[in-house]
Amino acid sequence: MIDEGPTNDDIKNTTGLTVEQAARVVYDNLNLVWPNLVEPRLDQVGKIGCRTNPNSMRSEGPPWQVEKKMVKEDPSPELVEQVRANLDSLTERGFALEESAITDDHPLDRVYKDGNGYVIQSSMEIDRRVTDIPILEVASRSPCAAE
Repeated sequence: MIDEGPTNDDIKNTTGLTVEQAARVVYDNLNLVWPNLVEPRLDQVGKIGCRTNPNSMRSEGPPWQVEKKMVKEDPSPELVEQVRANLDSLTERGFALEESAITDDHPLDRVYKDGNGYVIQSSMEIDRRVTDIPILEVASRSPCAAE
């Protein structure tokens, strides 16, 4: 039995947020940061369970956090600068930089959250398996949403 975290009914009875509504906001938020328009497609979002199965310690849903990621290997300096500038403008749009969530020393390793629980996270990793190729990732995630 899964008993860790909110139920689908909990979400319906509190925020009322649905996966479809959350997906629209996730795409809108992603487009605040990613320089090239990302067309909204409900069938191309990831879903992360908001409940934890205590037996497997795996996340399960419903409800779900809706997530969309954009990943670019070996990004151009122009793309990196556009993403950085767009991240810098998030505070003007109601997002707050989560200082405690900064885990690395790259300037693009950031997490922003708004008052409704939506998150925008960026990171720059180096793929050392190949030839030290940088990988830029920007993710947009919702709070828990009901089916």
